Amino acid sequence: MAMLTCPECKGKISDKAASCPNCGCVIRKKRRGCMVFIVLLMLFSVGMCYFFYEQPASKPGQTKQPDKIAPEGPTKQDQIERMLLASGEVFPLRCYIQDNMMNNPKSYEHVQTTFIDKGDFLLVETTFRGTNKFGAVVRNKVVANVSLKGDVLKIISAE
Repeated sequence: MAMLTCPECKGKISDKAASCPNCGCVIRKKRRGCMVFIVLLMLFSVGMCYFFYEQPASKPGQTKQPDKIAPEGPTKQDQIERMLLASGEVFPLRCYIQDNMMNNPKSYEHVQTTFIDKGDFLLVETTFRGTNKFGAVVRNKVVANVSLKGDVLKIISAE
């Protein structure tokens, strides 16, 4: 709960209060509904302009150029991005750690992950926290080779 300053008596009041308990001044709350509507309307307008103005003009007798053919299968970058979570950790290694190396998998907390592209696999170093068998929170580090398909190939070290 945040505290606001009353505009009349300068006293501290709750952001949930409708009026100041000291002087009775009515507190007006900011409404954001109108602003959200305006932003959404602007985004919709920009989208519609892009859709209508970026369409190629077709003229009689004009043939459409064939679209470029995309390379077959996912690129290496696509494969790497598919394994990364928003936190930057490599998902297959996280699953391996939780399933095979932790007493309490639910206590897993990601700290940091770095990786080096080694061609056919990634060399991944993940630091995480979790509880040990005595319930104490400990920090651990695992270094592993992870294939581009998402398989943990080898655990190099675990601290």
